[in-house]
Amino acid sequence: MSHFHVKDCTLIVQTTKIQAINLRELREGISRCEAASIYHHFYETLLRPSFDDPVYQSDFAIWSARELHDPVLAERLSIIDPYAFEDIESLRAYLLDILDDRLSEVHFIPWARPEHQFYFTKAVTVVFDAGKVIHGPEKFLDGIRDLSLGSIFYHFIEARRRHKRRTDDFTVWLEGEGEKGEMYLAPLKELHRSLVSLAELKERLVNMEDSLRNNDGGAKTHEA
Repeated sequence: MSHFHVKDCTLIVQTTKIQAINLRELREGISRCEAASIYHHFYETLLRPSFDDPVYQSDFAIWSARELHDPVLAERLSIIDPYAFEDIESLRAYLLDILDDRLSEVHFIPWARPEHQFYFTKAVTVVFDAGKVIHGPEKFLDGIRDLSLGSIFYHFIEARRRHKRRTDDFTVWLEGEGEKGEMYLAPLKELHRSLVSLAELKERLVNMEDSLRNNDGGAKTHEA
């Protein structure tokens, strides 16, 4: 039996020189910004304390809705599953196709108000020990209850960038724990179906815990 050492993380956001005031400039910015910037605006948005939009969960979609007032574009951007792409460059190409299509449809280029530009940023992830250890699969349910949002981000979101199979850290750990870890694998896989807020992801983890506690097999495993 191995122990799972919980990590936490925070972001240090860095500005770039690229910004956009209209749809055409957004397209231009996405075409030439660093891959780290696209990653930040799609994935790391979730960890930002000010993130408060449950509908549009990438910065590109949020800005299109709030500042360009283009709900059609915002909807197209919001339904993108970034995990469906092999790498950031494939995601970039898909984004450019969407923006090119929208540019060909509109009669007038949507503009944001002055001082409401889109600022392309990127971030450095700072990882640190959370001071928590899950002592084997039988303690997994207790361990996940008190995870911080930073820990959830690191072990469920950022982990999919680190692992070749694009899975989470808990799954990798539990797969090596035999039968005691096997019962959690399917519920964890379900959590990858869509990109949701960290608060909602934590709620789903808690609901998974409740479901397994109500299952006879889960209760026996937990009490072992």
